[in-house]
Amino acid sequence: MLLPERVPIKMLSLKVSNIVIISVTWILQLATLKSQPIRSTGLLLTMTIGYGLSLNLPKSVADKVSAGLKADLQLAFLVYASLLLVLPEAFSSVAINDHYTAIGVLLSLIGLPVPYLPRNPVWGLQIAGPLARKNWQLVTTLGARILFLTGSLSFVLGASSLFNFLWSLSAGLVGLIVGTGYYWHELTKRGN
Repeated sequence: MLLPERVPIKMLSLKVSNIVIISVTWILQLATLKSQPIRSTGLLLTMTIGYGLSLNLPKSVADKVSAGLKADLQLAFLVYASLLLVLPEAFSSVAINDHYTAIGVLLSLIGLPVPYLPRNPVWGLQIAGPLARKNWQLVTTLGARILFLTGSLSFVLGASSLFNFLWSLSAGLVGLIVGTGYYWHELTKRGN
């Protein structure tokens, strides 16, 4: 549910895009192997193996994962694989260790399963009323999208400096609170 349902996207397109991105990244990595490669070969290998395993999950495991979550995972992989291709310095140890950009990745990964959680008293706004379940799902889905965007953007901007990381993270979390609160208020006001 990272993308609205009205956006037509096919799983095959996502899978092919991911394979192309990983292949191009490997070609660039191997081309610079004699000189100083700018990407971590270990990270690239881990991403490749992880993606290969995800494509070959046993049927018993794959059937338990909803189609929407599978598409969201493919989309998230596409985002981070594309970043590894075009902005490899975001994955550097300086960015990860000194600028804490791993927190951005963690936030975006937390946002992935959130729209698929059932309504509960722990996560999300507690909404009362006749359409509480529907409204809770709508507000939670918006929150997940903002969280994924905040995490990804913080990761990218954090590659340049700790200040940019903290600024983007703060702005995103304020956007999460204000955006979901306002959306909930509007849904309630309209009687949805």
